[in-house]
Amino acid sequence: MGEQADPPLIGYITNQSESKILFVEKRKTGSDDHTDPIYEPTWLTNAPTNVYVGQQVKIWIDGPVLDSYPMQGKLAKL
Repeated sequence: MGEQADPPLIGYITNQSESKILFVEKRKTGSDDHTDPIYEPTWLTNAPTNVYVGQQVKIWIDGPVLDSYPMQGKLAKL
């Protein structure tokens, strides 16, 4: 696997179960600084076991993400 072209997503691990993590990314809902952020959760498989809940991480996703709630995908790089 080469270096990913897309920029990483930055967020926090909020749950962990075996080789899965629940990653939450903080996003702005609008263009000004007064808009409330939204938090996009995604369950990611293929996660290493040496991470912990509350840890801030950068992630790259491998392949498509299922449009469910929470979304689901496969971790390419952490």
